[in-house]
Amino acid sequence: MNNNVVAVIFSILLAVSSAFVIIGNDGTNAENRENAKLPQISRENIISGAFAKGTEDYINDRILYRGEMIDLSDAVLDKVHIKSPDGTVIRANTDMGTGTKQPSDLLVVDNTIMEMFADKKSCAEEYAHAVNTYAKNLDKDIKLYSMLIPTQLEFKDKMYSNLQDSQRAEIDYINSLYDKRVQAIDVYDILAEHTDEYIYFRTDHHWTMRGAYYGYVGFSKATGQEYVDIDDFKENKIEGFLGYLYSFVRDKEIEKNPDTIYWYDTNENGNITWQAMAFNKSQKLYNYNSRLFDKTRENYNFFLSASHPLACYTNKENADKKTILLIGDSYINTLVPWLVNNYKNVVIIDPRAYTGDIEVALSKYEPDEVMLTDYIFTTSFSGVCQKIEGLWK
Repeated sequence: MNNNVVAVIFSILLAVSSAFVIIGNDGTNAENRENAKLPQISRENIISGAFAKGTEDYINDRILYRGEMIDLSDAVLDKVHIKSPDGTVIRANTDMGTGTKQPSDLLVVDNTIMEMFADKKSCAEEYAHAVNTYAKNLDKDIKLYSMLIPTQLEFKDKMYSNLQDSQRAEIDYINSLYDKRVQAIDVYDILAEHTDEYIYFRTDHHWTMRGAYYGYVGFSKATGQEYVDIDDFKENKIEGFLGYLYSFVRDKEIEKNPDTIYWYDTNENGNITWQAMAFNKSQKLYNYNSRLFDKTRENYNFFLSASHPLACYTNKENADKKTILLIGDSYINTLVPWLVNNYKNVVIIDPRAYTGDIEVALSKYEPDEVMLTDYIFTTSFSGVCQKIEGLWK
């Protein structure tokens, strides 16, 4: 593990506090106990919070104006705009749409903001159990897939990627827990082959439409399907995009170097239609307006207009092909415009917003295939895992 970022944080705190240190002969304090010792720098201590707590205890026992210095250490360790040549670590509270926030760490390097993954085995097992619920309840003729998508920090230089837990190891662990009916779709390797391309946004936690293309290629190869060539589509762009993660950072340099949304019009011939739906208070479906590519938006909601409780994208040229149902988070939004080339219908459900029984969607669309599609951080949110499983009423 590379500890430079943490070492710099501690060094700054120590240097700032040195002017206030009380020199003692016996290593005790006013409470007649032994002073707290410096915490060990390790990934486990950082992830668990033991390092931050131990640092605070160490400073508390050795300085005057301890209240003021506690406030300072909180500002440094929790607001965390500590910069070094190795990057900036920022503590944030992330809401995945469940109504609750969960602490997480962001790493800022080279004008790129990345979530730092911390595995949570209990949540990972909960996610696998949710997927296995589909293996148990879906009609036996329906093929069942699971696609877990890594994020860009996983593919950065080891001095950065080693600051988090291994996403590869977590994906492999979850896949090992699946019922034999579930086919795990590996998109890790194909993404790793294209990390020199613009496959993730720098200010957002999503993959780009190009990144989703490689996910689509990986899926097509794993399921024995042909796939379209990205070079057959004109590349369009929307400049000046500052994503969701930027809202936690507000860095002036990043603001000067925003993302660009590159998109490929897979509906240039107008053969794709769509319908977005939600449930009213009586649990009846109603339609509302959306678009495949929403040119009124200049953010990630350009894709599909937003995430939807339920939506269906139909390719009129594929009348003799199959229907697939995708259940998952907003990583789906850039995947749909590619998958719709292979299917008659691509149906999507966002379990965070879908309030009905999944049987409603299954009866309405009679899918031939179902795929649980989430980025790896979703597996660390217990509330989302419960919503995925909770679609079976």
